[in-house]
Amino acid sequence: MGEQAAALAAELAQGRGELAADEERLFEQTLAGSVRHALADRIRLANQLVDGINGQLGAVRSAAGGVGVRLRWEVDPEQPQAVREARSLLLRDPAGLSDEERASLQAFVRARVDQARAELEVNAPWEARLRETLDYRSWHRFTLQLSHRDWEGFQPATARRLQRLSTGERSVALHLPMLASIAAHYREADGSAAACPRLILLDELFAGVDGENRAQLFGTFSAWDLDAVFTSDHEWCQYATLDGIAIHHLHPAVGDAPVTSTRFTWDGRRREIDPSAA
Repeated sequence: MGEQAAALAAELAQGRGELAADEERLFEQTLAGSVRHALADRIRLANQLVDGINGQLGAVRSAAGGVGVRLRWEVDPEQPQAVREARSLLLRDPAGLSDEERASLQAFVRARVDQARAELEVNAPWEARLRETLDYRSWHRFTLQLSHRDWEGFQPATARRLQRLSTGERSVALHLPMLASIAAHYREADGSAAACPRLILLDELFAGVDGENRAQLFGTFSAWDLDAVFTSDHEWCQYATLDGIAIHHLHPAVGDAPVTSTRFTWDGRRREIDPSAA
């Protein structure tokens, strides 16, 4: 019995030693190897994506109040200070880190590993703990900010500030980041347009938005190369900002006849009926 206990203790010690060795390799990779570079690259790409979205958003302002929107992607305030410090260190050249900074980053990663181990299933594989530890998305949060002619700079889009906007301005403020984010989603890593249909499907488009602001919102479909498909009971899409769209006007069924449609096209200057429907 004593020999079995000794063997079990030796096996457990070996397992802990192997796990500790894996952690040490993880720390070293995080500090100076491929894992650290991959994580830093991901954070930089996310920053570039948000900058690209804000660049697109900056081109649109509501007609009356000059309402504009932008996104902020930053470390969640509920995260400990160690997360903000580690994020900053990860984005720096590892060769320029001091011994104290390297130790700080190592302590951060060790703490994340311990946290992941505690939160995951006992039998979760090491890869699952690693993914949990290095999921930089869980460190951050998105917030929406608003600007207005009567305000100083951009302010957080709180419920109170949104209520100060007109119905149309609120709709613009909430639609714009959604449209810009979809456009960014369809971009390649180098910023070029993806070679695929860039679909966005919407129902009852831009309800409550006046004509001048609707023209700006429709213009984003052309400016951001989006292939919009939407429904509306009154919209004919005749805006100079929109460079082309097909409109199918549905005719309700009469008696046993089926629902039919007439197809129109808009080219940015005039609306014409499809010759095949004439």
